[in-house]
Amino acid sequence: MPFLNITPEQLVELKSNDNNVLLIDCRTIEEINQFSLDYDLHLDLTDNNILNRINNLDKDTKYIIYCHSGVRSQFLCNYLSQNGFKNLYNLDGGIIAFIDYLNKYQLK
Repeated sequence: MPFLNITPEQLVELKSNDNNVLLIDCRTIEEINQFSLDYDLHLDLTDNNILNRINNLDKDTKYIIYCHSGVRSQFLCNYLSQNGFKNLYNLDGGIIAFIDYLNKYQLK
């Protein structure tokens, strides 16, 4: 598999244990304004300049990619892996799954 699907718990663990992993939000600005994680990079898939931005990324860096529900981030993971990126993680279920995780965590 060119990338790994991870849960919100695994995202938290990866970010906590590895300072070199970068979090990419691939949603639109409007979506980010509603709610976002503390992301490192924003790669809006509707941006006309996205290919230039991708070409400037380090292909050996670890990236966790998320969107609203996990579909666009999965598309971006596939694209990046086909273009030589090696350390890719997709947040399965996207920001929706992460919000559910936060709600469950806060209720305990």
